[in-house]
Amino acid sequence: MLTGLGLVAKFSQHDQAPISGGYRTASRLDASLGRAITALEGMFTLDPDYAFRNGVISGSNQGLAVQVTALPLPGSGSGSSVTIRGTFGPTPLALSADAPSEVREMWSARWMPERSGST
Repeated sequence: MLTGLGLVAKFSQHDQAPISGGYRTASRLDASLGRAITALEGMFTLDPDYAFRNGVISGSNQGLAVQVTALPLPGSGSGSSVTIRGTFGPTPLALSADAPSEVREMWSARWMPERSGST
């Protein structure tokens, strides 16, 4: 319970599908905090080494439309730093985020599929 409200969240990630020059993966988040409902879907493109190339997130949060585009942060080179631009309801949204190396290592260890022929 968070300040007397129940919190429920379900995150699902679909398998990565090979596409020309990389992979595409889809994710969905359904959550609620009390009566506040969030439903977001994301479609993300990864390069052949599974580094982030771009993504689109859309859906709603508490009845407000959410539409954002995510791109690698210019100059980051790691595929783990992103800039997000779009709208949250009528409000423009822009932010940048960089995952610390510990988070990148944890993510890689958990989510990166083994490559055939690896030693």
